Amino acid sequence: NGQEGVDTSLKGSAVCTAQEFVPCPSCTNDDFSNTPHRIAISSDAYGNDLYFVIKNFCDGAKMPLAMVNYATLILVTAGMA
Repeated sequence: NGQEGVDTSLKGSAVCTAQEFVPCPSCTNDDFSNTPHRIAISSDAYGNDLYFVIKNFCDGAKMPLAMVNYATLILVTAGMA
């Protein structure tokens, strides 16, 4: 299911586990000061720093889903009135 290591109560939720480190030549440590676990630094043969960051490959929110959620909110609100 692509969610190995995710707590059972969170499986199938908005937790995205499709992530991997990708090169980011323009990134710096300052860009990730609030989330240092999302950046890794290595060095090449010449001693230059190579930055890698975690990229999320999930789709995220899509407009059709947002519209369904909005319509549901309106119907529930109208039903409570």
